[in-house]
Amino acid sequence: MPDPAMPLSEKWDLRLRDGMESHPQIKAFHWDDIVRRYYAGTRLDPFRVKWPKPDTLFYAQANHESRCAIDKKLLKQLVGRGLIESATDLNGAFLWLIENEPEAIAKLDTVVRYTGRLSSSAYDRVKDPAMPKVQAQSISVIVNYRDMPEIMDACLRGIARQKVTARLDVYLIDNDSLPQNVEAVKGMAADILGPDMVHHLSYPHPFNKSAQDNMGVAKAAGEVVVLLNNDAEMISVDCLQSIADRALEDNVACAGPLMIGDKDRIVSNGVFIRPATETMHALVRENEMPMFQNAVRKSGGISFCCAAISKCAWEKIGTLDEVVFKSQYNDADFFVRGLELGMDHIHVGTSICRHEPGKSEAGSKEKALRQLALFCERYPDMGRFCDIEFDVIKQKSIPKFSDARAKKEMEQVRLWRKARHHLGQLRRGLRRVFPFGASR
Repeated sequence: MPDPAMPLSEKWDLRLRDGMESHPQIKAFHWDDIVRRYYAGTRLDPFRVKWPKPDTLFYAQANHESRCAIDKKLLKQLVGRGLIESATDLNGAFLWLIENEPEAIAKLDTVVRYTGRLSSSAYDRVKDPAMPKVQAQSISVIVNYRDMPEIMDACLRGIARQKVTARLDVYLIDNDSLPQNVEAVKGMAADILGPDMVHHLSYPHPFNKSAQDNMGVAKAAGEVVVLLNNDAEMISVDCLQSIADRALEDNVACAGPLMIGDKDRIVSNGVFIRPATETMHALVRENEMPMFQNAVRKSGGISFCCAAISKCAWEKIGTLDEVVFKSQYNDADFFVRGLELGMDHIHVGTSICRHEPGKSEAGSKEKALRQLALFCERYPDMGRFCDIEFDVIKQKSIPKFSDARAKKEMEQVRLWRKARHHLGQLRRGLRRVFPFGASR
């Protein structure tokens, strides 16, 4: 039965029966959520919260009681074998299926659950993630900079506060800074980290972050390298060791923490990839939504503002593209290459790093769009990786609910859309009568 606090859409039982009859080999069905939120600041719309595909890492940390249905015969079998405590333990049965018979699970798109908002308790982690199987023994942190020693203080202090069991060294790469600024950074690093931990490198060429990172990785002695922006500050004291340990796990391309910005807003809670449509190219964007921000889970990618990569993964995927993606989309290019090799990217939401975009590198919208076009041209079918991460999609149709609260709030959305439609008609009519600003 659905949770009364988070009801299912109308006729969910009939939709479920239809699914069971159409797919007799399926032993469990699960579904997405619907929330009500404002879009672009003012437009009230229903949004579908698309859950990622089931996996043993993330799904064990979530509660699936009201978003899945399990075959009764299977429940009895699992109780009889002592694998779950009772036939009402849908969560336990669902997790058992994920680990043992994932092919017996299917998504039921005709049913949705109403959670009300993206900050609902439905998206709270209910269990700690499994610990990494290995622990990094040596870590190298790579930080690029060009002048602006004043923004390096927080970055270096974030490294200094880290509690690590691994041997740690730091590589600071100068890119044509003024001599006095280089000396300021060297003095700051010696005071905060000590003279023995820091290595100073120089890249005396036009700005090319990919080339600088490649040089740093080639020089680094650690079995795990951490690419860190000079304006990023690791807040959690276990951040460095945690992401490095995850990066060393089998088949992992890179791992990174939850990124927060000014006023603790979410900057990156993993990366989602959205397929192309008839009117829009494929999207690859940092996830700024709060769903399971503190979980450890697979993601479409990891922002290179703070990302841990094992030397083995680096050699397997290859160096950063120094020609096409000198800066923007160099990380996206790297993690899509990793996905194409069947590797995983791990969002370590139990650790936090602070970074407000735009402070260390200036860019233009035109340049970003050009880079995006090149990226989409290189990976036209990257949309096939869309089911790795959470996504939130605006719905054209408004689902119906029997529950009084959900029904009332969906009716508010309908009235809002109707009012906007009439307002649009009025505006178009006024433009025809008073064609102000029309071209001659």
